[in-house]
Amino acid sequence: MLNTDSVLNEANLKQDISKMVPFKGEVFVSVDEYDADGLGIVGKMSGYFSHLGKFNETKSIWTNISHDLSQFPPMITFVQDVAFCAANGDFLYGKYTGTMDWTTSEVYGTFVIDGGTGRFENASGQSNADGYAWYDEYGRISGMYLAGEGEMSNVGSGK
Repeated sequence: MLNTDSVLNEANLKQDISKMVPFKGEVFVSVDEYDADGLGIVGKMSGYFSHLGKFNETKSIWTNISHDLSQFPPMITFVQDVAFCAANGDFLYGKYTGTMDWTTSEVYGTFVIDGGTGRFENASGQSNADGYAWYDEYGRISGMYLAGEGEMSNVGSGK
């Protein structure tokens, strides 16, 4: 006699297990708005990630959640909400937690994936994202270059 409950439970368990796949790419970050302290609060991104293709630059945005200046100078720690718009219009969401050394312009951090739309609906995973910042004529951070490698849950096909 076949126990249908155990067969169904095993099928559900297999469906819940996500295969992790490697991904990598690079991001060019621009700052569009600053707060009163001259720190970036909103901006756009361009670049390329495997599984996303070339980003839609007008829809790939970041928004600052927090800046921690308790170790400044030279260190600034920050957290940003990130929305990458893939070449096909699907979004990949996540949070970037980074630290920048003001004396060297080096930036290092982690991007944690938190779902998305279309084929990224239930995506998860994380990536390192390290690089450097550059400044405008007022001494404010005006952009960053970040390169990253990590893993994400197996993405579905486009919907």
